[in-house]
Amino acid sequence: MWRRYASALRVVVRSYRRERRAFSSSESAVRHEPVHLLRLNVPILEQLRIEEALLRADLTRNWCIINRAPVLKSSTTGLPSGAIILGISGKVQRLCHVRNVIEDGVQLIRRFSGGGTVFVDHDTSFVTFICNASARPNVASFPKPIMDWSGQFYSGVFPVATQFQLLQNDYCFGTRKFGGNAQAITRQRWAHHTSFLWQYSPANLLRYLQMPDRVPEYRQGRDHDSFVTNMADHYNGADRAVFEDAVVSQLSRWFTAVHIVQYPHDIAPILEREHDTRTVVISHESVLAEALLDPTHATTGIPAASVATATAVGEI
Repeated sequence: MWRRYASALRVVVRSYRRERRAFSSSESAVRHEPVHLLRLNVPILEQLRIEEALLRADLTRNWCIINRAPVLKSSTTGLPSGAIILGISGKVQRLCHVRNVIEDGVQLIRRFSGGGTVFVDHDTSFVTFICNASARPNVASFPKPIMDWSGQFYSGVFPVATQFQLLQNDYCFGTRKFGGNAQAITRQRWAHHTSFLWQYSPANLLRYLQMPDRVPEYRQGRDHDSFVTNMADHYNGADRAVFEDAVVSQLSRWFTAVHIVQYPHDIAPILEREHDTRTVVISHESVLAEALLDPTHATTGIPAASVATATAVGEI
């Protein structure tokens, strides 16, 4: 009899331990950490360098960065322009209309994260999350779980009438894209950044960006103008501060506290720490030199004078 009692007791204890572990796991799934909020008004290149430092050299804090980039001037005309941001493995020749980019003096930047190519300017809003894996213990540090979490976050930011949804890796109103995402994931931390098209010029997309080889299924062959939409068109004339303030308000629902951080005072010491840097400016000369190595460069539409310049520079 004692043996039966002891056996039953062991079953109860094991069951209790399993339930306790399950409770602890569930409890950790809702445990929140604070987030540090950094609001910027800097060029996108500077923003990317800040983000890379926060990801790799500030290993204990969570961050939300909101940036409105100032007007960027063309290197050839001096007129308002923008920048083309490529993912870490993006190829300029395959993704951009090289001749137009060079003629118009558009800046080319390769960021430290993966993802596609985007043209951005002063009418683009940027929001980035840089988090410890422990900040969202119920979100595995892989692209899809992070993307799904971001969709949950932004579902509380946009008005219901906008019909916001996450389609594959894009933020859409209905089936029209307005936000493109990219990620960088390290062992214990991840970055998820988004370019939000508050206002955009269809002419710029057509002039500078080629149709990528891989496109989401929901695009269904649509050209840039039919595929992308302005956020502003869905906000009934409101300033984009309404959107940015909604992001800040949503932070308090997902993190225990929101700490305001000032730039450059609070960030400069982090930038000085040693860390890997993969964000780079791609010079137009190097793009032209690469074209010389491509047997098809004669048909790419690059002016002969530009090719001669690249030969003289000799930069690859």
